[in-house]
Amino acid sequence: MSQSYIYNTNNISKKNNFSNSINSKLIDTYDKSNIKIPELLIKYFKNKNLKYNLKQRIFYYNHILERLKNISNNQCLVEYDINSKKSNNNKGYSINDTIFLTKKFGSISKYGYIYITAIRKEIGKFPIASKIMINNSVNLFEANTNLKITDKIVKTMCSRHFILTYKVIMCDKITNKNLPDIVVNKKYYVLLNELARGDLKQLCSNKLFLKNDNILYNVFIQIILSISTFHHLGYVHGDCHWGNFLYQINYGINKNSYHHYNIYGNSYYLKSCEYTMFIYDFGFAKKLISSNISTIEADYVRLINAFKNKNIEPKSWISVDNNLPSDSVGFFVKLFKNSIYENTFAKNNNAMFLENLTNNTIIPILLNAPNNIFVNKLPPKATIINKKPYYINKKILIKN
Repeated sequence: MSQSYIYNTNNISKKNNFSNSINSKLIDTYDKSNIKIPELLIKYFKNKNLKYNLKQRIFYYNHILERLKNISNNQCLVEYDINSKKSNNNKGYSINDTIFLTKKFGSISKYGYIYITAIRKEIGKFPIASKIMINNSVNLFEANTNLKITDKIVKTMCSRHFILTYKVIMCDKITNKNLPDIVVNKKYYVLLNELARGDLKQLCSNKLFLKNDNILYNVFIQIILSISTFHHLGYVHGDCHWGNFLYQINYGINKNSYHHYNIYGNSYYLKSCEYTMFIYDFGFAKKLISSNISTIEADYVRLINAFKNKNIEPKSWISVDNNLPSDSVGFFVKLFKNSIYENTFAKNNNAMFLENLTNNTIIPILLNAPNNIFVNKLPPKATIINKKPYYINKKILIKN
């Protein structure tokens, strides 16, 4: 599938990489009005080292879900004045005078707009992200898939590589005024999601990111594991460009700590990293059982040119420096791509093909990453971050 629908994002400022930070002014307001803020919520914001681990993400998800409990699933956007000197666009959109879509961010697509979003009287400045999409069967499938993954995979701590979805709101009123252009004269959905910091495309415009081989190997492996997890849920993604892999930043990384994965009953360990990667945007996803083998393979190899420099791959997507990423990273991902396409597994059964591809091609290549980044035996004195391993196998298949 071509990438023609992804527009140039050079004009998107690096400052558009948002995070949810504590609103100290609002805390002062609460203190003066004798409104008690839950102590666990204050700890969540103040302890950056734990903020984005999976357990804390679920804690905050439950908190925000409680804040949104009075928002019905049938609402429409209303334009409002942001009244901010810092905003280039002084118009935003609100839902029920409670949720405020403030600023569009991320890589730009004609299939959906994402807005950083505030919630009235919430101490987190931007607790969620809202995605606006046209009401059609494809986007309904995406919305329902997000909800299923949230409920059955992330909340049960089977994987950390998906964004949590709070609610799906539908507007069935058609209007040609005061709306984002993507939904003018159309019915639409608004997905209320966990906030990510940005996407891989934005990361790959950062030289410091591209110069760190260990981080690049780790991010690449996380992306491959996220794709593999999605496949084992029973879907092929079909649109694995770099705008569809999001990230959060981790603080206070213990360099000798590892994430534990259980892949077909075997234990593997991925070193902790400054970034957690998420696979996102399931608008082109298809059921694995009805997909061609070539689409399974394509999911794994489409992003390769985001990890090769222009000296070894003229079609590299990286434009900030012809020497970045390093040749060693480039040759590693090239070997991965060649191995995916050179497999000789039987192709008459998608599930069996996926199992063979995972165990006999993907895992052996990932284990070749340097510096104990991905291993099948925990290094001496290493610690495990997650008590419950993340699962990649047939047992996480999402059944309708």
